[in-house]
Amino acid sequence: MTLQHRIFAFSSLVAFSATTWLACNGDDALTATADAGRDATSDVTVKPADAGADGANSADAADAAAPGVRVALLNNLVTVQSPIRFCFAANTSGAPGLKDMLADLPVPGPAGLGAGEVGAATLPAAIQGKQARVYVYYTSSLNAFALSGKSCAELAAASVLVPADGGAGDGGLSFDGGVALIEGLDFDVSEPIDAKVLSSANKYVLLATGCPNSSDPAKASPYCGDPVVLGDFHVYAAQLDSKPPAAGKSRLQPLFAITAVDYLGIPPFEMGALYGDPNDGGVSAPLSGPDGGFPVFKGNIALPAASDVPSLKGASALYDKIDVQLDLYPIPDTLSLSGLTPNTSLEDTFTFVTLGNPFGAEEPTLGDGGLNPRYLGARLIPNK
Repeated sequence: MTLQHRIFAFSSLVAFSATTWLACNGDDALTATADAGRDATSDVTVKPADAGADGANSADAADAAAPGVRVALLNNLVTVQSPIRFCFAANTSGAPGLKDMLADLPVPGPAGLGAGEVGAATLPAAIQGKQARVYVYYTSSLNAFALSGKSCAELAAASVLVPADGGAGDGGLSFDGGVALIEGLDFDVSEPIDAKVLSSANKYVLLATGCPNSSDPAKASPYCGDPVVLGDFHVYAAQLDSKPPAAGKSRLQPLFAITAVDYLGIPPFEMGALYGDPNDGGVSAPLSGPDGGFPVFKGNIALPAASDVPSLKGASALYDKIDVQLDLYPIPDTLSLSGLTPNTSLEDTFTFVTLGNPFGAEEPTLGDGGLNPRYLGARLIPNK
């Protein structure tokens, strides 16, 4: 985003938000700070947490030796050009705000996670037993303001929340030309994740999805705006089933993340694996779903249970089927897009994710002939 574009967008955002804020708070509103005890307009001055033995910032010294929370990161923000990075705030008394940001570095690293990509991270043990909130920062903004190497606590110190953002924290709209990352322009904020959700005893998927509030770096798309087809911005968390498959089989846990299907009112559908040539007597192995199919995943709720299927070593594709429409996702393509290799052992337990933009706004391949991760497709996430 150019500085001129960002200032214009910020001014528009402020003009709208400040009107609402002043109507509710009077003349003192413009002196509000993003967090108590910190000037929302100040430069980054927060001292980073001490680095641990591995060089990473630690959220709390008492938790440093405790096992962290394993997560698979999944970016389904298919209308956004910029990669994203995740920061986490957590507390035990209400919805966490910027002042509750854990001090660790954002995940993944400086390159971020592009649309359609899968990543992995271990969250600090300090997040367990607390309400959590995910702050998704856009790498384009972090790079533009030379903040890509900063910790999440330092990013929080440079972040300003829009007052009417629904409880993510007190917002301040003052801006004096210092470094400031603006909600809705440079980062977006999730709903709270319940304190009972995240534990080091399990592995989870964190799914960023929908239409972000950010006006830039949004990709031009008819599926965000009015009417919204892909839905609002969310980050959902779900526990993964780690039970191994029976001998000689694979085990799949379904996660249908094509949010446009939900907003179009399409009924539940079938997901599964296909063996052999689909044009010449291919055999399908459908997964067991509630009410005869799988609804679009939304909310911090349990995913449907995993199902054993014949070994994926013999499968030609994964598939989903809505009414008579069959979408096939070849196994080699799925492995490549998932960051897995052809040598990956497929006789294991995976989350089978379908995601991407189904409306033809994307082409299956990129200009260099490589697979397009924004296009309608599937991913396999190891559940262990």
